[in-house]
Amino acid sequence: MSDSQKRHDLEWLEAAMVYRKAKFYLEEAQQVERDAKAALIELTDVDAVGGGVEVKFTERRGSIDYKQVVNAIDPNFDAEPYRKESTSVQTVKVIKE
Repeated sequence: MSDSQKRHDLEWLEAAMVYRKAKFYLEEAQQVERDAKAALIELTDVDAVGGGVEVKFTERRGSIDYKQVVNAIDPNFDAEPYRKESTSVQTVKVIKE
């Protein structure tokens, strides 16, 4: 955070408070969802439906590790010319001050 501009204005602090509160409730809700999902899956080992919820078991083929494929064909292959254009991203996170 050394290069970051330190903000103390009311508008920023209010927006930060709303974000932190929303982040807290979102993480809490996500944990409740994970627990409920695990409980439903624990209750059945076959496709099941009830109470407006469906549990479905589906087999999915594994993905292909293209890095290993390329290395098997040509370990000296340079992928840099195929790199897409850089992008700019914004990250917002809760920090301890």
